[in-house]
Amino acid sequence: MDKTEILYHGSNRLVRTPKIVNRNNDVDFGPGFYATKNEKQASSWARIKAASDYGVPILNVYRYEPDQNMKILKFGNRDENWLDFVYQSRFLKTPHDYDIVRGYCIQGTALCKMKLAVKLGFKPNFADLAKYAASECTCEQTVFCSVPSFTTLTFLEEQSRSLESKKNFSQIAPIEYSQEAIEIIRELIQMTISTVAEQLVIKYHLSEKFFLEWLYQSHVYAKLIDIPLEYWGLADEDIVADVEHELVGE
Repeated sequence: MDKTEILYHGSNRLVRTPKIVNRNNDVDFGPGFYATKNEKQASSWARIKAASDYGVPILNVYRYEPDQNMKILKFGNRDENWLDFVYQSRFLKTPHDYDIVRGYCIQGTALCKMKLAVKLGFKPNFADLAKYAASECTCEQTVFCSVPSFTTLTFLEEQSRSLESKKNFSQIAPIEYSQEAIEIIRELIQMTISTVAEQLVIKYHLSEKFFLEWLYQSHVYAKLIDIPLEYWGLADEDIVADVEHELVGE
C-alpha cells in the first residue's frame, strides 16, 4: 500500500482546492489534477505555465494520504501497456474509471514519434517507442481523476510558495531531445502551420502570403518553435485558437 507523500503542483496561481481540468488538452492520463513527487519538475511546470499564460510561477504543495477505497492504476514500468494507456487517453480521449493514475510522463522521442503517427493516421508502434521511453521518460506524475480522490490531498499553504519570475522561455530548463526527435518536431510544426493557415485564411479572407508573413512574426509562432517549451504538443485546435486570438487582437 502507498505511504503518505508530499506532492507538488506547478501553476501560475495558488490552488487550494484541486479541480479536474485538461478536458480538451493533450495530457497523458486524461482529465484530472496533475501532481508529482519531484519538486524540480513541478517548478519547471510552474514556470512554463506562468510564461505561457502570464502571472507568477507558484509551487503548490500537498500531503497525499492513500485511501484503499480509491481505484488506483499504477504504471511502474515504461512499457507497452503504459504507452497504450497514454495513447488512448492523450490522443483518442478514451475515458477510464480510475480515481488515481500514477506513472511516467511521456516526452522526448517517444512523444514525438507517437504524435507523428497520430498525425499521419497510424497507430503507434509501442514496442519501438518503449526503446526510447526507457531512457528519456524519467519524470513521474500522479493524476487525481475523480472528485472523491481529492479527499486524499491536503493543501499545505505554509509550504506553498511563489518562485522567481521567469517569463522568458529561454530561461526554462531545456529538455534533452535526440536529433531524430528534433527532426520529427520540425515536421510536426510544418503540419501544424498548414492546419492553422488553411483554417484562418479561409475564415478571414486573407491571402496566404500575407497570413504566413504575419504568422512567422507572431508571438504564438515564437512559442511554437521553442522546442523546450513543448508548445507544439498542444492540440491543433488549441494552437489555431491562440493564433486567431492574436490575429484578431491586432
